[in-house]
Amino acid sequence: MPYQVSDSKSYDLCLLDTNIISEMLNNHQDELKSFLEKFGPTKYAPCFTIYNIIELHRREDLYKKFLNFFSIYPCFLLKPYNVLFEEELESYSEDYSISPLLKSYSPLKKYNIDQFESFLKYVFSKNNIKQSVVNWRNEEREILTNWLGNRENFSPSKQVPNSIDAQSYIKQAGIQTIINHNPKGAWKLINNGVIIDIDRFPAIKVMLYSQYYRLFDPNWKPRPQEVTDVLIMGSTPYVDCVVTEKFQAEILKKVKYKVTGLEQVDIKTLKNLRK
Repeated sequence: MPYQVSDSKSYDLCLLDTNIISEMLNNHQDELKSFLEKFGPTKYAPCFTIYNIIELHRREDLYKKFLNFFSIYPCFLLKPYNVLFEEELESYSEDYSISPLLKSYSPLKKYNIDQFESFLKYVFSKNNIKQSVVNWRNEEREILTNWLGNRENFSPSKQVPNSIDAQSYIKQAGIQTIINHNPKGAWKLINNGVIIDIDRFPAIKVMLYSQYYRLFDPNWKPRPQEVTDVLIMGSTPYVDCVVTEKFQAEILKKVKYKVTGLEQVDIKTLKNLRK
């Protein structure tokens, strides 16, 4: 779904996970060159979320490279999954289309590194963002603990992840997740006799699938970092392409036709950027 920005040019949205951004910026002759060839600015705009930026911000050298590159290259900052969720909830009754775009940057606007960096400084100066950044590791651990609790409360039919158990997990966890995110909004729908359809919440649904295929993979090792990886994936149903690590790409391919919007997404991995 191409998006037109103020320079009157339309772009396909290509979501990059943090590892992919890191590899691109650290390997100019390989991953970055390949990205520019395959997802060039004549058609694609690389996208990231505030969660990517929080991760990059932890590494000063990498963050500086990030600023240098994306100050001169067209890119989009996407809405975080919680904003997408609120819009999904709001549009449940009003039935309007949701745009994932929070802010766009184009070299035609003649942004330089200072302007781009100033915008990000402004973002990080906002109290809610600043507090989240400071406490992010603790939040990751807390969310991961909740995930592990969900695993204990679910009884799979098989010892390995499978599509039937995945659907059962989504059905069991979906409505409760929606209520937990916005009790007032969810109960308003329920009290009005609305049977909440998890399919109307693709940002939540794709993340629940990403949780399931991690939690019940016998080889998966719980790490707080996984939480941020999953949060970034909440935007995938709203973009045209995603480049992510192999494990997450395999999950997205398994559920490609089970999440509204995901069927249109071209799913790539780091391997696709390497010759």
